[in-house]
Amino acid sequence: MRVVLTESSPLQLKLLKEKIQKIIPDAEISGFWNIDEAIEYEKGNPCDVLITEIELYRCDKGGISLAEIVKEKNPNVKRIFATVCDANEYHSELLKLQPYGYLTKTYTEAELTAELKSLVN
Repeated sequence: MRVVLTESSPLQLKLLKEKIQKIIPDAEISGFWNIDEAIEYEKGNPCDVLITEIELYRCDKGGISLAEIVKEKNPNVKRIFATVCDANEYHSELLKLQPYGYLTKTYTEAELTAELKSLVN
């Protein structure tokens, strides 16, 4: 299983990668805090799961734009949004993307595990 992550904070990105590796030990996990790098990577390495923050503070494009681009190329990718944003603010955009899951920061490892558990079964 190939997982692509985006996160604004390099430290949070590192911690998220470590948590996911514990939950899905055989996963190939690539993390980015730059949307353009994630898009470029995804072109040559299609992912099975995309976990993205909705608002990435150092980028012109956010996680919703990334999810749209990835979905267009690979409609079966599981899209999970992990963010501090209010879901109501992005409700209509999220509905169009049909996300697999939504994690509100500061989510626990148990909540992350619950979101990912069905992916490995």
